Amino acid sequence: MSPARRLFEVDPREFGISALFAAVVLFVAAMAMLGRNVEQLRESFADSERSAAVLRQIDQVHINITGTELTVRGFALSGDPVFVSYHKHIHKELVIAMTALGELVRDTPDLQADFVSLEKQVAEHEAIYTELLADGAAGRQKVAEAITNPAKRRSRGAVLALLVHMDAQENALLTERRQAAEAKAGRTFALAIGIAIFAFVAGTIGFALTFFGRGPALRRRS
Repeated sequence: MSPARRLFEVDPREFGISALFAAVVLFVAAMAMLGRNVEQLRESFADSERSAAVLRQIDQVHINITGTELTVRGFALSGDPVFVSYHKHIHKELVIAMTALGELVRDTPDLQADFVSLEKQVAEHEAIYTELLADGAAGRQKVAEAITNPAKRRSRGAVLALLVHMDAQENALLTERRQAAEAKAGRTFALAIGIAIFAFVAGTIGFALTFFGRGPALRRRS
């Protein structure tokens, strides 16, 4: 008997069972890919949350740097010792923000390099303004002179420029990661849907052949 004839002698239900098995395998594969799709979306969400946290801490550092200068200016203008207390509180908040920012960017090489520079510049900035308050009311004239000192103003400008750079860099990373994650998730989802369609077609054919197909042997007996 030729191979072609043997092929036509095979019971269609055998094909049906094979098709059903293939449908199950394809369905499992589709579900696994959809699961991966969900995981990719979770990873993208986690990256977005991390970026949002980085941007919040950059803003906090910026706010506290500005707050330091405002308290020193307030002290120079009024001589009120309450501004010294404000400065101590703001300094603590700045340390907290810098610590949190350092933890968040340590796995991002470019931002980590910027953070090292930022740490140095913030420390210099804080040293300048802390020293200005050290003499209390007797040092008000020194504070007033320092506020208008070009070197002191350049120190502030360097810190703020670096913060702006880090903010822009993190936003660019966020956009890049989000676009890559969305593209990958879209491809995975489309592939999973395609496999699911094949699984449905194979299952339908398998069901029809298994329960309604009649093989050659049955036809001969009938």
